[in-house]
Amino acid sequence: MRANHMMRNCNRTVTRTLLSAPLRPQRTARTGVSALRAAVWLAKTSPQKPRMFQRYTVLLAIVTGLSLVASTRAADTALTPEETQQIETAKSAALKTPEVRAATLKFNAARKAYQADRAKYPADRKHEIAVAYRKATKGLEDAKRKAILAQNPALAPLLEKADAQAKAGKRRMNEGETVADSDVGKKPAIRPIKDVPGLPRVLLVGDSVSIGYTLAVRELLKGKANVHRIPVNSGATDVGLAKMKDWLGDGKWDVIHFNFGLHDAKYSSETTQRATREQYAANLRTLVAQMKATGAKLIFATTTPVPKGGVLSPGRKFDSIPARNEVAVKVMQENGVAIDDLYAVALPVMEKLGRPNDVHFTPEGYELLAKAVAASIEAQLPARRTDTPVCPPLPAPAQKAQTGVSAPRAESKARDLINDMAAKLEPTRVVVYKKVGDRELHLNIFDPPGLKPGDKRPCFLTIHGGGWTGMSPRRQYPFAAHFAKCGMVAISVEYRLVQKGSGSTVFVCVKDARSAMRYVRAHAAELGVDPQKIVANGGSAGGHLAAGTALFDGVDEAGEDTSVSCVPNALVLYFPVIDTSKEGYGNAKIGERWQEISPLHRVKAGVPPTIIFHGTGDTVTPFKGAQAFHAAMLKAGNRCDLDVNEGGKHGYLMFDRALYEDTLRKTEAFLKSLGSLK
Repeated sequence: MRANHMMRNCNRTVTRTLLSAPLRPQRTARTGVSALRAAVWLAKTSPQKPRMFQRYTVLLAIVTGLSLVASTRAADTALTPEETQQIETAKSAALKTPEVRAATLKFNAARKAYQADRAKYPADRKHEIAVAYRKATKGLEDAKRKAILAQNPALAPLLEKADAQAKAGKRRMNEGETVADSDVGKKPAIRPIKDVPGLPRVLLVGDSVSIGYTLAVRELLKGKANVHRIPVNSGATDVGLAKMKDWLGDGKWDVIHFNFGLHDAKYSSETTQRATREQYAANLRTLVAQMKATGAKLIFATTTPVPKGGVLSPGRKFDSIPARNEVAVKVMQENGVAIDDLYAVALPVMEKLGRPNDVHFTPEGYELLAKAVAASIEAQLPARRTDTPVCPPLPAPAQKAQTGVSAPRAESKARDLINDMAAKLEPTRVVVYKKVGDRELHLNIFDPPGLKPGDKRPCFLTIHGGGWTGMSPRRQYPFAAHFAKCGMVAISVEYRLVQKGSGSTVFVCVKDARSAMRYVRAHAAELGVDPQKIVANGGSAGGHLAAGTALFDGVDEAGEDTSVSCVPNALVLYFPVIDTSKEGYGNAKIGERWQEISPLHRVKAGVPPTIIFHGTGDTVTPFKGAQAFHAAMLKAGNRCDLDVNEGGKHGYLMFDRALYEDTLRKTEAFLKSLGSLK
């Protein structure tokens, strides 16, 4: 009986909807929904399930199409100024009627109660208050409409048109969001995209902040990757656990860039968090395992800052985001997941580019985050030989090897391709940056193509390794030559080595590196350098000296003008000596004062953005030191990216052309994210 009754009602509903669609778009939408509900119920309960389901699926497809067309037409037909004035005049008169006044009083009381309830923690809010507010809102709208039509029934078509326009532009927001970072279905950021054949596939997983930078990331990686994203705000890790399988689907992913954090850190009551730090870590481990099973390269984005110490209102409070990031980074390090430190990117600009009393960003803020995200993704994309590289191709290695003394010695018997390449290169010019007694120390400069007087180019200052006791500036010529071709003024630094009878110490090496940096900044105009875009780079012991330009305050040459800063604007460290304790490298060479020049032990806030390349199989400068430095940098609020080479031994990128090229490409991506490369 009920099925037959539902069938008759559904038939009438469909007929009425088909007839009224072109004239009454709003009613069409409402009756279409009623028909849909009836069809679904009938398909489940009728003895003739297949026939009923097929019949109503076809009919409702027609209904939906007509409804959408009619609604779109109504929305696209804008009210004229005269029509708008007619409606406003009628509304003003309607507000004076007793019915509307009564509805307004009821609405004001319900809104006041709702606002007070929303200020509470989610767990303390009362659902009935929200329901009463919605009912009062609808009651006021209905009262106004009745009063207007009572005065002038001819306004009905104009009200329909105005309602259709309002609904077409309506957006449902998550708490604290705007259209830029909302996950509504009409938002372009969450719409599915069509793959460009031949490009790698990237998946973005994240909350509303991620939604906010999605379109900009797609634009930055246009022609390089197909950037998809999950169709919703990912929410907390418990939501991810329930939905991740659906989000991953059956397709192949090359890179997955993901974040969970804000929603987990949110307090649902005075004392209860959505997920404790322990639960957060456990959930992340499970999610990482699920994503790793796809074979994709994973990148975790640290959670961006929450202003006002995490307390945005009495009922909107967050756990410590730095502490949460520390938990997450530890999980990622355990699993060899790359880190995109968006917290460090956003922290210095929150006051300028963050929204007041909110966790979201201005359009400029999202652009900044997008650059960092795109750079981190680009660094993980599979190499495509058909791509046009940002920088010119690398020179082919020489056929005859040139040997060099290396301490610490690379743990590999492979051919040293860097020496092969360096033998064929010469700098554009050489200048003296320092004179100690009769000894002159030089900067070997590789000028970029087209350098002109008055130019202000970014600078790539690179320092050779060799355990502070061996090698020469020529060791870094291939790196300098490459980045010169990228448009940078590239410089390979000469410094005094620690040798028997020379009187030199590792402290002398540090002083020379800091002097070189000061010289470049002080003579930026004549060198063609932008003094605010100087990158310090080095490998092994050279990485230690590069880090020392930023970290070893007070280790300076006597009489030097220390008013000129020797702190670079970025650090690029290749398998560096990062810990000079007995657990690291160089403790015996340095002696009792080792801690004064140990990068790991000198980390502080305000260190320039840093990227470290290190192999897990490095027993000369142990990988655990790089991990500890990375964690300390993040804890201090600095940006620090750690690129991990599984099983890589000391100097791994110097003996394998593919790894060398991959490192250069990732370095370029990092520098692009900072604006040092275009």
